[in-house]
Amino acid sequence: MMTSGTPSLVLAPWLLQSFAQLIAERTGLDILSADSTAVCEKIWARTQATQQLFPAQYYQLLTGKAGEQRAAAETEWPQLIESLTNPESYFFRDRGQISVLKHHILPELIMRKSAERKITVCSAGAQGARKLTQSQFCCLS
Repeated sequence: MMTSGTPSLVLAPWLLQSFAQLIAERTGLDILSADSTAVCEKIWARTQATQQLFPAQYYQLLTGKAGEQRAAAETEWPQLIESLTNPESYFFRDRGQISVLKHHILPELIMRKSAERKITVCSAGAQGARKLTQSQFCCLS
């Protein structure tokens, strides 16, 4: 990771913890210790992209409270979130998973909930109606 002339992509533990807490408070995302190396790299990348010299300055940018600082923070948060999350979901692209859902999980759930005549379906993290439509199709078929 470290080559001569380039800074290490590691953050001080206290700074990584501060970022993790700020990200959790703002977005609900939990930064796992297993992901700390990747998160450090992404924070360094966003630090450079925003023309900050150090991650601590980037942290200050994210916590901007007034005027131009707040506007910069509001512009930067979506960029950081996008870099930390996976925008792709392959669950509903796998016919095997849909088949298991349709032929095993949903029938058993319907049988267990038949007295209530109500099943709640949650599509977590769906970016568009396509995934929800596939869920509904699977439930209604």
